[in-house]
Amino acid sequence: MIFDFRSAPASRLTIALGFGLAVTGLAFGCSSGSDDVVTAPDTGAPDTAKPDTGSPDTADTRPVETGTADTLADAPADSTVKPFSTKLSETSLYSDWAKKKIAPDALEFSPVYTLWADGAEKRRWIQLPAGGKIDTTDMDNWIFPIGTKFWKEFTYEGKLVETRLIERTDTTTYRQGSYVWAADGSDAIYTEAGATAVNGTDWNVPTNTQCLACHSTSPSKINGFQAIQLSKTTDAINIGTLAEKGLLTAPPAKGTLFLVPGTAAEKAALGYIHANCGHCHNPRWDFFALTNQVLRLTTDTLKTVAETNTVTTTVYKATTSYKLKPWRIVPGDHVESAIWIRPSHRSDTDQMPPIATKKVDTVGLAAIQTWIDGMPKSSPPDAGTGDAGTD
Repeated sequence: MIFDFRSAPASRLTIALGFGLAVTGLAFGCSSGSDDVVTAPDTGAPDTAKPDTGSPDTADTRPVETGTADTLADAPADSTVKPFSTKLSETSLYSDWAKKKIAPDALEFSPVYTLWADGAEKRRWIQLPAGGKIDTTDMDNWIFPIGTKFWKEFTYEGKLVETRLIERTDTTTYRQGSYVWAADGSDAIYTEAGATAVNGTDWNVPTNTQCLACHSTSPSKINGFQAIQLSKTTDAINIGTLAEKGLLTAPPAKGTLFLVPGTAAEKAALGYIHANCGHCHNPRWDFFALTNQVLRLTTDTLKTVAETNTVTTTVYKATTSYKLKPWRIVPGDHVESAIWIRPSHRSDTDQMPPIATKKVDTVGLAAIQTWIDGMPKSSPPDAGTGDAGTD
């Protein structure tokens, strides 16, 4: 299925996602499984932390700069571009399927802060078209050249279960789906409708509509391959090595890293929230106008912890759709903080994340708890002053 991310009625993706709003059937597995074009809304609300660089459409249609074939890492100049196939063995990810050898132009990477996936082990690759460069004009919203493929492989309970693909096919459309692995590892078959209990495990492959819930709120449609997530000096692929290989159109100054501020505890919590909550909780999200909560970090608000979006839109800010507690974060008291309570369980529509997870991430939850409890305790703002931030 090819997804068209141009603007459409917001109701097409009105997936309240456990925020106390109506949850539609689309959110939990009702994929059409057809070849129809699926449109997603333009969620280009202005970013409260920095000027908006434009809607997803205007960002996607910026000219793509190209270089020579050898700028694509160490890929051979005569590497063959394979067409889309319903069998993973016939795609471009592998150069030798029998030996499970990854193609040389598939660059393996890992983000600094990872998205929780119920304990699954993951491997990730980006495959750029020969000579293609990533448009980094907006350092917070990288735009990938047409033909770019992102792959993510999942191993759960020791078994290969799925390999996901997001591929940019033209200026406005993307192919998105999962290859579900056979129990004997002989191949993996493409699906758009999802799958359950893969290979006898408790692993469920999401439907395309579920994937859209997290991948339609960024101009690039990719959440883990951005400046903040690649700001490290380890691994073969990071923001520095991408710049050295000539793969960024507007690389930062040599040695520049966009690091999450604060102590080790603050970094852990802010980074975790950025990776696990920021793809929905940002100004491009359908329901941003109802919550005004920004949990996605931006490169221009990393000088201090206090100026991050995560702090300015949560500490003693009133909850909106969640009514069991009045505040998103109560300094020094995680038990009274909605931002800790909601990911602490998997029992009802109030859980966070709302889909694609059945198990609580105890490590991530502990990071949030440590951060909140380490804040100096203070009294709530005077309701009469308007400082409570009623959104």
